[in-house]
Amino acid sequence: MERTHRSYFHRGGTVPLLGETIPGHFAGIVEKFPSHEAVVSLPHGRRVSYAGLAEAVDQLARGLLGIGFQKGDRIGVWSTNNIEWLLLQMATARIGAVLVTINPAYRTRELAYALQRSEVQGLFSIPAFRSSDYIAMLVEMIPELREVPPAEFRSREFPYLRRVVLYDPAAPLKTDRPFRGFTTWSDVLATTGSVSGEELEKVTAFLDMDDTVNIQYTSGTTGFPKAVMLTHHNILNNAYFVASAMCFSEKDRLCVSVPFYHCFGMVLANLLCLTVGACIVIPCEHFDALAVVQAIDTEKCTAVHGVPTMFIAELERPEFKAFDRSSLRQITWRLKELIIRGGENIYPREIEDFIFTHPKVAEVAVFGIPDDYYGEEGMAWIQLHAGETATADDIRNFCKGKIAHFKIPGPIWFVGEFPLTVTGKLQKFRMREMAIEKMRKSQERR
Repeated sequence: MERTHRSYFHRGGTVPLLGETIPGHFAGIVEKFPSHEAVVSLPHGRRVSYAGLAEAVDQLARGLLGIGFQKGDRIGVWSTNNIEWLLLQMATARIGAVLVTINPAYRTRELAYALQRSEVQGLFSIPAFRSSDYIAMLVEMIPELREVPPAEFRSREFPYLRRVVLYDPAAPLKTDRPFRGFTTWSDVLATTGSVSGEELEKVTAFLDMDDTVNIQYTSGTTGFPKAVMLTHHNILNNAYFVASAMCFSEKDRLCVSVPFYHCFGMVLANLLCLTVGACIVIPCEHFDALAVVQAIDTEKCTAVHGVPTMFIAELERPEFKAFDRSSLRQITWRLKELIIRGGENIYPREIEDFIFTHPKVAEVAVFGIPDDYYGEEGMAWIQLHAGETATADDIRNFCKGKIAHFKIPGPIWFVGEFPLTVTGKLQKFRMREMAIEKMRKSQERR
C-alpha cells in the first residue's frame, strides 16, 4: 500500500519552512562540513567533528534498535549536559523514537510522574552529579532494579518501562553496573552488530516530518509539569530560523550552559548549531559562571546563551576582566512579556536594560501589576550590589529625561533575592503574586 503524505501550502514570509526530518537535514550538514568541530565538551576533554558525531549517532541508533526500541517508543533522559545527551537527542530522532527530556533536578516524585504520564519505555541516566545520587533514587523508586536482569526487567509501578540505562559521561564505555537490573551504555552499543547500516537507513526513510520526536515538560509552576509533544517539523524549523535570525553559520561557536533538557538548550542551542554546521561548546555539566567565561576565552566562542541571572553571575566573577571575550559577537537570552499601561506598550526588557546601567544595580526585574486607572502599571524589583544603598526616588530620577515617563516603573522595591525556577529563570508571575498580596494587606491595615 502506498504511503500518503500531507500537503503543505506556504503563506507569509519569503522563505518557506523546511520540509525535512531532523536526521534528513543533519545528513546534509555532515556532508558539507565533515571535518568541522560539532561539539566540544570541556568537562570531559572531548572534541568531536561532524563526521565523528554522525558516526557516533548511527552507532547509538543501531544500538537502540538492537535492544528493542523502535519508532514511536518513548525514551527518557535524566542527566546534566554532556555529549551522550546530544547523541541520544540525535539517535532517537534517527530511529523515530520520542525523546522525553527530564529535568536533572527532579526527585523521585517528579520523575515518577514524568515516567508514568509519558509511558516511558526506556530511561537513560547518569549515576550521580554533585549531591544528587541518581542510582539511589532509581533503586528506591524501582526496586526491581536490584535483582531482575536487564533482558527480563519489568516494573510493577512503571509497566511500560523496559530498560534503565546507566552511563558515566566521564567514561561511558566503562560505566559500572551498580545493580543487576541496570543496562549500561556498553550493553547498548554491543548490540549494534545485530542491526546493519542498511536496516537503519530503512527505518529513517520511513519517518515523517510530522512525527512526534520530543516530549518536553513545562516548569510546573501551577502544579505538576505539563507535557508538550513536538515534531521534527516543529523543532527543526524553530532551530533553523532562529539560527538564521542570529546570522549563525558554520563559522560560529556557541557556548551552551543552559540545560539541555529545556527547549532553550535542546532546540535553540544544540539543534540550532547542528542545522547550520556551527560548534556546540559545553563549558560545564551544570551552570558554572567561571567555567563559562573560561570557555569563551579558550574556545573563542562567538556567542553565549543564558538567562539574565547567568550573565550577572558571569559579569560579577572577580576574574571576569582577565578573560578574552573579543571573539563574542552575540549574547542571547529570552525576551520578557509585554505590559500595556493605558494603551501604551511597555517592553520590560527595555526598562530592565536601562535600569541595569545604574552603577548600584546588580539585577532588576520589571513586570506588570494591576492599576485601577491605567489598567496595568510597571513595577521594578531591584537587587543592589553588596554594600550599596538607594531609594526608589534615586531610581526614578535616574530614569527621568532618559526614557519616556510612562515607562518609568511605579512601585520600586529593593530585594535581597528573586524567586527563580530550577533553571535559574526569574519567576515574574511569582513576583507579581507576592507584590499584589503585600499591597492588598497594606491597604487592609489602613
